[in-house]
Amino acid sequence: MKLTNSQVIEKEEKELIESVHEALDWDVIRQLITEKHLNDPDNRLVFQSGDLVVHDNRIVYQLDFEIQVPLSVIFSRDGECLEITPPRKNRPDPQNPLGS
Repeated sequence: MKLTNSQVIEKEEKELIESVHEALDWDVIRQLITEKHLNDPDNRLVFQSGDLVVHDNRIVYQLDFEIQVPLSVIFSRDGECLEITPPRKNRPDPQNPLGS
């Protein structure tokens, strides 16, 4: 026996995840990712551009890179980071995320 329309629940879950996403402290996430995963051999370091620039009154080289790191961030309802790991290969079905 259904108590509500599953599309309503799915829509509200997506909105909840989006609001949590918007409220994240991205500086802390970047720090955690850098500390724990920057040296992972699976990271893809992609050169973007380079230039000569002035830094502290000296001419220096500046090379810009992009690091592509697939990660899952797991955190509690209290906002505490519990784990940062590579994404699970067997992700839950979005229609049934708890597997029940």
